[in-house]
Amino acid sequence: MQTISVEELHLTPPGQHLPPPINKGQQRVYVQSGGYIFELELTSQRPVNDPHTSQRILFGAIQDPRLKARRPILVDIANVDGTFTASAPDLEEFGYGNTRSQALDDFGRTLSELYFSLSEQREHLGEHLRTIQAKLHEYLELRLNR
Repeated sequence: MQTISVEELHLTPPGQHLPPPINKGQQRVYVQSGGYIFELELTSQRPVNDPHTSQRILFGAIQDPRLKARRPILVDIANVDGTFTASAPDLEEFGYGNTRSQALDDFGRTLSELYFSLSEQREHLGEHLRTIQAKLHEYLELRLNR
């Protein structure tokens, strides 16, 4: 979410039509709420849809048929120079790709590989990796075969 500061606010009485949409490059935006139209002037120099801004989502779309999500994982998505990354800092894992979807798919595969790799080596894990494994088990569990 981008934070903006409002320097001037114009209220339009109820019943009046919204002004035409803003053109690219303009620094005003119109918001309708409670029967009023708010005209906001943006003071940020970065456009709202700037591809370099990050986004935070809840992720639970594990594609590995052996696993299911217990609860969603908070994932940061960023686009830097055309490469998208999806990362979960508390799990110290990430995925990347040319699109958000590719980055999230790669992230899901990475989590799946980590889950099974740590499970196979659980007897030999140091304290840090045991902590990561415990966090991972808060989010993922084995799917029961029926």
